Amino acid sequence: ESSAATLAAANVKQPARPSKRRRFEESTGKVMPTSSTIQDCLERALLGWTGSQTVDELKLKGAGRTDKGVHARGQIVVIQVPHLFEGKEEWELCRATNSRLPDDIVVLAFKLCEKDGFCPRKDVKLKQYSYTLKFRRKVMDANEKVLPLCNGGMHTLRRAHEPSCIWNCPWALDDSMFINLCKALQGVHDFSCFVHKKERRKRDNNMELSNFDVVTLQESKEDVPVVTVKFVLEAEGFRRAMVRNLIGFVVDVSRGDLEMSHVDTVLSGTDEASNLVNASPASGLCLEKVEY
Repeated sequence: ESSAATLAAANVKQPARPSKRRRFEESTGKVMPTSSTIQDCLERALLGWTGSQTVDELKLKGAGRTDKGVHARGQIVVIQVPHLFEGKEEWELCRATNSRLPDDIVVLAFKLCEKDGFCPRKDVKLKQYSYTLKFRRKVMDANEKVLPLCNGGMHTLRRAHEPSCIWNCPWALDDSMFINLCKALQGVHDFSCFVHKKERRKRDNNMELSNFDVVTLQESKEDVPVVTVKFVLEAEGFRRAMVRNLIGFVVDVSRGDLEMSHVDTVLSGTDEASNLVNASPASGLCLEKVEY
């Protein structure tokens, strides 16, 4: 049998998460702390109650991998476990697994997969990512100069109880440019400049970004407002670091470091043009859902 688990995970440090392997500091010989991957933790949790003896028996495979620090609300994971659903309710399967997981990883559901040969990666029809961004709006004075608070940096807008899935942007942004930038990048293009340099020439990067939108979540009532927005991106698939690079490019244009005309330049797909693209931090990125 194959079962598909819907997984949610947040990038929060948890001391309960065991280390992946021992690493040693070269100068002192002392053991260095390491962190496990989400897959490591999930495999250990499943081995704890499913009756499988080894990780290989589980044949665990996810809908895709994300960079370190990226969050997920809708990851899909396939495992093969004999008789998993016999005599058990779905909530019992979730409880048995979640009781063995760190607090920042949760299995939301178990479903029996009816399709033979189902592959959580190759059978994907759509992936949706979101990126949450918090910044100060760029405001000019009567002399067309940027107000000093605009250059106050991230420490003028971060809060003690901030959600973990957000980037507090250090620059003031002209958010009136967001919609036009999203529209210009949406559609079928050569996205090579937005792919990690180690993966850029391994396959064709002419692909369709079917949706690139932005919504305002919150705006403070100040002379220099603090704005929180969420970008939503959808495609059949994404290349390595592609979403973070797209958001980084939008930020660089809206803060004035690049021009709107640079959109055509980066969509040329050349290695030279890729030097204009900088990745945004992983902290604001979240895999929202995967559709089949």
